[in-house]
Amino acid sequence: MGLERWLDRAKVHVAMILAGAGYGGYFVLTKASLSGGVDPFVFSTYRDGIGCIVLFLYAFYFERQQWRKMSLEVAGLIVAMAIVGVYLQQALFLFGLQYTNVVFASLVMNCIPVWAFLIAAIFGIEEVAFNRRDGQAKVLGILLCVSGATILTLYKGPAIFGDPTPVSPLPGTTVSLGDFLSVLQGWEIDQWRLGALCLVADSFFCGAFVNLQVPALKRFPAAFTLMSAAALIGGIMFATTAFFRVKLEPSEWILSPGPDLIAVIYAGIVASGSCLFLQCWSNQKSGPVFVAAYSPMQPIFSTFFGVLFLGDPLFLGSVLGATSILSGLFLVIWGIQENLRLKTLLLQIPTHGTYSVDAMKPTSVLVEPLLS
Repeated sequence: MGLERWLDRAKVHVAMILAGAGYGGYFVLTKASLSGGVDPFVFSTYRDGIGCIVLFLYAFYFERQQWRKMSLEVAGLIVAMAIVGVYLQQALFLFGLQYTNVVFASLVMNCIPVWAFLIAAIFGIEEVAFNRRDGQAKVLGILLCVSGATILTLYKGPAIFGDPTPVSPLPGTTVSLGDFLSVLQGWEIDQWRLGALCLVADSFFCGAFVNLQVPALKRFPAAFTLMSAAALIGGIMFATTAFFRVKLEPSEWILSPGPDLIAVIYAGIVASGSCLFLQCWSNQKSGPVFVAAYSPMQPIFSTFFGVLFLGDPLFLGSVLGATSILSGLFLVIWGIQENLRLKTLLLQIPTHGTYSVDAMKPTSVLVEPLLS
């Protein structure tokens, strides 16, 4: 029995390590593909199309017994998930990755669990008890994460190692924030900070996406089905945008056999399919806190792959910002774990006698972005 239990735990750890490695490979392959001139919206159209098929196969195998008539409310939530968690999140990520590098992008992604917790706390999904250690740790963790994101955005610093040659802008674009966000036309900004802003906004939308899943799953408890539908809608939105950007130019839509095609297939099958499956399986076995605790595995693998295969430089600002973000992340995770420990102790208190305890709400699901 002891050996069997140890093997079950080992499987969950291996699954999360593989998921981190899978996302790390996605960062590197996607960066290489975008640097080769592939349009970001064409890339996402193919990725979401493949991801939708993979997720639907998972849904058919695991959830077909749960399929039921979908209400208009659930359909509305799926559309919101597609806009926030698929279209905006992927577009901002791809632009941010193009303007920066794999190492920087992976470090910013550590903000996601903290943004998810912050949004959940604002809307009352997650509890923040300011008079307890766990609540104070969560608040301090959020502040550290915000500080780290600010450092990453505003301060680049010297290169600690690697070639600090500036990255190339997106093909056919200028380095003006007004070209990307029309409401801010005329505000000129250097490409690194533009990429940093895109990635920070991307991590925020990922946090919002995680919270959107809570009401959607309550009304329609079939995660793979919801995600496959969101990927389908998001893919259609990307295809529409790509059509207006590149029209029907065959050179833009036909990916040559090689790195570009491999990157798209990998993104659809691994990032949007297998990694999601491993995270959901691990969440079912060990809970959302365990999944969140493994989020630093992604930047570790991304940094290693980026430096090894792409020669990405590591800047001082990235190190300082990432240190602050990781510190905040671990404080938030510790606060969640402490909250769960207090709940366990509360359940063990005898029913007779008089006790004074704080009311506690259920902890919300806090996981990595499903389609990042």
